[in-house]
Amino acid sequence: MVGAEDGKRVGNPELVRQNLGNADPITITDDGSIYYREQNSAAGTELWMMEGFLAKKPLQNKRLLVGIPLEFVLNGDSAILDRKFNFSATLPARWTIQGAGRDVSGIANVIRFIASDVPESISQFKNYSGQLNYWSGTPGALSTDSPESWTNALGPKPITSTELDAWLRNYARLWDKQRNNNQIFTFGYSDYKHRPESIVLRTIGGHRAVTWTADFTRNNPGWTEFITVIYGEKVMARFTAWVPAAKIDALRPGYESLAESIRLP
Repeated sequence: MVGAEDGKRVGNPELVRQNLGNADPITITDDGSIYYREQNSAAGTELWMMEGFLAKKPLQNKRLLVGIPLEFVLNGDSAILDRKFNFSATLPARWTIQGAGRDVSGIANVIRFIASDVPESISQFKNYSGQLNYWSGTPGALSTDSPESWTNALGPKPITSTELDAWLRNYARLWDKQRNNNQIFTFGYSDYKHRPESIVLRTIGGHRAVTWTADFTRNNPGWTEFITVIYGEKVMARFTAWVPAAKIDALRPGYESLAESIRLP
């Protein structure tokens, strides 16, 4: 690789990678990461990324999300597969992916969905029905706020099964505060409050998880949000979706189907 400025070569050529083989570029993101396909006789076509390779200077906002190609998180029409995080899930029938992003630190990810079978779940505030966040590193870290605040609020990393269940319950209770106090989240939300009786501890793909629902108002009609948090030692996931309260039973089957299909390393 060699640099260029004003149509002229700058500096000396640098070796990026030996024996790259048959590779096709896909896109370059705002943070300077390069996504490309590589043909491999043994594994077939694989997707790869050079993180921050073209970044001119360190980015100050490490939680900033940048769009990534859907090919990087899809394996076929309905299978979600992110090889970097060893993360997978399966889309329900008539659910499609609206977009995907990764924060510039390479830690947190988001995949947004449209539930075509319940069009009422899409509102003027959001052009999608829900989203799936997954991240590595600090338990409880979110791509849209300071991870330290959640770490302090949730307490130390759980060790025993009893501590883990308590940690997950606490996450559910703290989510109300997050929704009501974070300016990014409060847009379109009002009177947000979880249903205490809805908090259910469960196991998904061998990992402990918690699911609950919450109610809020949006331009007067009552709305309901589904939330599931799955705890993993290497990767965690949170799946949220929202729908007018009158349509909660229509969205629930698709939501549960996707939630049960989530697999963490």
